[in-house]
Amino acid sequence: MKFSKTSKERLSTCHSDLQTIARKALSLGLVDFGIAEGERTLDRQIKLVKEGKSKTLNSKHVNSPSMAFDIYGWINGKGSTYKPEHIIFIAGIIMAVAKDLKKKGEITHSVRWGGNWDRDYEVVTDQSFDDLVHFELE
Repeated sequence: MKFSKTSKERLSTCHSDLQTIARKALSLGLVDFGIAEGERTLDRQIKLVKEGKSKTLNSKHVNSPSMAFDIYGWINGKGSTYKPEHIIFIAGIIMAVAKDLKKKGEITHSVRWGGNWDRDYEVVTDQSFDDLVHFELE
């Protein structure tokens, strides 16, 4: 599996730790996914807050390089999905890869996932705002 040209371009706007994590997670061959968004403008962030798709103007996407990325699932080469059951599976792989890379010293940041903001491992059910596709550096 490899990232599409568009996903590569979006990922290139992200911090090198996020690039390392995403490439390693994809290289395992367990799941296929793409990068929906990396760096974004403040104007886009304002729009997302107004639409209720984000809760803050202090998004880690609004950095250069971006300290966050959003993903989508890619199912059997046929199309993208944002179905929670697919995204949660991918998130588990991304989070495990991030933890392993940090432990090995290959990245310097920890990662926080939008499906477990409080990091209590109770996924989705205890969140006031779920952003399952979102991963950010701490």
